[in-house]
Amino acid sequence: MSTLPPPFPVVLRRPRQKRVRAWLRWLPLGAAVVLPLTLMWRVQAVQIQACPALPASACSSLRQLVGTPVVLLDLGRVRDSIRAWPGVKAVEVRLEVPGTVQVTAHAAEVAGSVRAGSGWRAVCADGRIGAALSEPQSPVLAGFGADAGELGPALEVGRRLRRETGLVVRRLRRILPDDLEAQLSDSAGGASYRVHVVPGGSAAELAWCRMLRGGGAGPWADLRGDMRMVIGGVR
Repeated sequence: MSTLPPPFPVVLRRPRQKRVRAWLRWLPLGAAVVLPLTLMWRVQAVQIQACPALPASACSSLRQLVGTPVVLLDLGRVRDSIRAWPGVKAVEVRLEVPGTVQVTAHAAEVAGSVRAGSGWRAVCADGRIGAALSEPQSPVLAGFGADAGELGPALEVGRRLRRETGLVVRRLRRILPDDLEAQLSDSAGGASYRVHVVPGGSAAELAWCRMLRGGGAGPWADLRGDMRMVIGGVR
């Protein structure tokens, strides 16, 4: 036999009381006080340091943030909306107490230009179309469309020719997918050259660049082949 006392019947057991922490009792009251105060904290001013790529309409839209409750302000969304404008490279957005939103937009590097209607648009270093230009900037790209997937590689061809020749690539035109016509000149606009190259370069192009540096290149050349070079105008 067991010497232990019999257990209490279930009906006689005292239920365990749940303890409620004291601060939880005050939580609803605190929320009722803090939430209205939070909604009263609003954006008082928007200060913008714009770049030429950011139009006046975008700046006007940013100033409409005045009066927005700070708790509802999404700085990341504001940053993304500015970054989406062509020609804007980087954006800084921050909130300064008590309620000033500071916006700084940095322009992307202008690496070339394309014709757009009766005017000109910049081409950024990554091939994206940028802001409007008052005048074209070298190299002028023609025949490549407006897609960054085409303009980006075209800019790379221009950079390659500039690096190998030391000349300014004034214009780069696509005649065929494997025939790009480049117009080059020195920085003073004196001696000029017109050459035909392929997008990936060729042995003839490298040989012509060596001839150019040695002073023996003519003003026109077809440099699309690895085993053939056609030079015109050599005296």
